[in-house]
Amino acid sequence: MPTVSIRQYTATDPLQLSGPMLRDLLGPHRRHIDVIPSGAGEHVLRANRYVGVVRLPELDVVMTPKVSPLAVLWMMGYVNGVALRDIAWAGLAREQGLLEVVARLFAGQVRELIHRGLYQEYVERDETLAFVRGRVLMLETLRQGRGLSHRPTCRHAEMTTDTAVNQSLRNATEILMRLSYGAGDVTGALDRNLRLLIEAGVSRTPNKPPPDEHLNRLNAHYHPALGVARLIMEHATLRLEAGTVQSPAFLVNMDSVFQAYVGALLRRQAEALGLQFRSEPTVYLDTARTVKIRPDIVLLRAGRAAIVADAKYKLTTSEDNFYQALAYAKALDLRRVALVYPDDGEVEPAIIRVRHDGTEVLVRTLPVGRGHRDFIDLDQRAASAALSLLTELTEQVDVAAA
Repeated sequence: MPTVSIRQYTATDPLQLSGPMLRDLLGPHRRHIDVIPSGAGEHVLRANRYVGVVRLPELDVVMTPKVSPLAVLWMMGYVNGVALRDIAWAGLAREQGLLEVVARLFAGQVRELIHRGLYQEYVERDETLAFVRGRVLMLETLRQGRGLSHRPTCRHAEMTTDTAVNQSLRNATEILMRLSYGAGDVTGALDRNLRLLIEAGVSRTPNKPPPDEHLNRLNAHYHPALGVARLIMEHATLRLEAGTVQSPAFLVNMDSVFQAYVGALLRRQAEALGLQFRSEPTVYLDTARTVKIRPDIVLLRAGRAAIVADAKYKLTTSEDNFYQALAYAKALDLRRVALVYPDDGEVEPAIIRVRHDGTEVLVRTLPVGRGHRDFIDLDQRAASAALSLLTELTEQVDVAAA
């Protein structure tokens, strides 16, 4: 199947798209990919805030992020508490798309669990058998046989790999198997894993990983793989349930991912400064409380807004971001607010001072990782940058209090 690859915020050359392709692009995927008529029956596809893969009936569309795919994985993992420190980043760096990175990482994690030995536990089952096994359920035996059958219904326990954690690995693997990859060995690795997971049945909630209570000291090593399975299930439009899926996809909203990443970084550093975190609170700009504004991140001190920051994944050429930040400063009576961008080379840190007013808008960046060597100590560098930003922003509060 042919593949079109688009870098985020760029467009393809004009394409001839069939009716089924246009139906899906202008239907379920109208928010994910911009479709622009270009004349002569052709259309241009442009990637917006979403990255990932959309599988159409006759075409695969791959949207690659403006940052490294490894950076996207890092941010999603950081927000969701997925252990990423010990990942072999160099082995994943050759992958071009986010889906390939996630699929190769997950396939490797599952392979290691299989080699170690899949977790087993005793599971109780109720079955009507030709012989007695375990405990006979007398009432159920009478109900099933209507008093005429001599086949007992028994409740017994057996050791099996058909457990909640293994079911989640199988479900995530099956989701990935329905998408396509540039490297054939990724599909092969997923297929081998699926064959060895076949004893694990499909979960009653196939699109949700098991809650933490299913983890114990015997299967705690499953935690990293289940974390990646959670990311797969969260961002895949394919669902393992009854119904027809016209165009399965794996899609990530980068605006949301970066906002969550910035929020997680600042929240983890806020406690050291005596601050309480609030995410996306509703604030009113006017005294009549009719104009609502919603900052991404607000940190409180003693119940009062002390810090406001807005996460901006994409650099725009308009001044809208600065007007928005200025509105936050005025509504919350702050002298300094921050616009936070990814450290991907597009934005230079700066301070925008408003004339005749004294309000300052700090333009700052937080590290997200570039080359594969960047991820070894990225958590420490990101935490240090977040703490430095909070310290800058709290200076206004300390000066005002003095």
